[in-house]
Amino acid sequence: MIALFAVLVLQPDAETIRQHVQRYAKDKSLDAKAEILKAGKPAIRVLYEERATAEGDRFDELSDLMLTLRFKDERNPRAIEFRDSLARRMSYLRNRELKVDELAYKILRDGVRQGEKPVFYPYIDPDVDALGLLWKFGEEHPLGKAYLELDRALAPHKIDWAYRYGVLLISTPGKLWPAAPSGRTLSADEQARLKKLIADLDAPEIDAREKAVKEIPMFGPDAVPLLKATEGSADAKARALDLLKQLDERYGAPVWDAGCAMDRQTLSPKDQDAADTVNGGVKLLPDNASFDNVRLDAVAGMMSRWGGLTIEVPELIADLKVTIAAHGLPLRDALMLMTKTHGLDFYVTESKLRIDSKVNVDKAVPK
Repeated sequence: MIALFAVLVLQPDAETIRQHVQRYAKDKSLDAKAEILKAGKPAIRVLYEERATAEGDRFDELSDLMLTLRFKDERNPRAIEFRDSLARRMSYLRNRELKVDELAYKILRDGVRQGEKPVFYPYIDPDVDALGLLWKFGEEHPLGKAYLELDRALAPHKIDWAYRYGVLLISTPGKLWPAAPSGRTLSADEQARLKKLIADLDAPEIDAREKAVKEIPMFGPDAVPLLKATEGSADAKARALDLLKQLDERYGAPVWDAGCAMDRQTLSPKDQDAADTVNGGVKLLPDNASFDNVRLDAVAGMMSRWGGLTIEVPELIADLKVTIAAHGLPLRDALMLMTKTHGLDFYVTESKLRIDSKVNVDKAVPK
């Protein structure tokens, strides 16, 4: 816990990261690049926003740096292989028009997760035809490496990608990359202004309502508690709900983050051995580690044999049906993928790994 606290304290705030990004975008400062890399994944959000107005070589340079950060500190060998496969040029796409999911699938097919499909989650309709997510190739288009083509295809639609637990995950930047801390708190005047804007969601004047809808998101997460407590007409509450969705996309909990309940436990020496088995395993799950509508207790039993430790599930959820493709993943990544896609979590107890619902795990291992 001490190490985690230190990371949180030392992490630069969003404005500091933005200054480094702007320096790098302007003159390719090596000092600025070093600071961006030091900031880690929180810098991806800032790079993404800076890249929104970039074109040509500048877009590609920022994408290069984002690729490095996407896989920073990655230990899964398959993820490293996938990163390297993204460096290949996609010359066979010349004179074609693809939907974004087709492009992502082709990238996966040529990578290390053959046969997998990209995951669009959340706030992204999987019916990409309805959203018109198209990417056109032609003689006039300078074909680039696979990751550049994916970046170019997603950027106009204000979505981004991450590679997590063997899955190519496509979502909004706010859901993929947690915002860096703002480094400041609202002043008394700003708090009063925010309260006035929240009240104006129910103002009789349309100009006041529109101004409130435009300005409230600028207050970021500080606006969330007041929006949740919005009173007044049904229309005002509907506007507040729309704003909450906007703020959640930008600042809300990330999709499939890197943490689990086991990470926040204070472990005995014997329990630590079980945690080390999960965290330190480099052995990859076999090709038959893919499950389609299989009982959770059966999946846990097979993972126990592959991982070399006891994994148990409570009887109440033993018959939960699990569908995941965990082949070629380390045990921890396989567990993370399974739990995060099925509303579960895991922790260590009595030298065993226990999988349960998030609600029950949070009771056993409070946040």
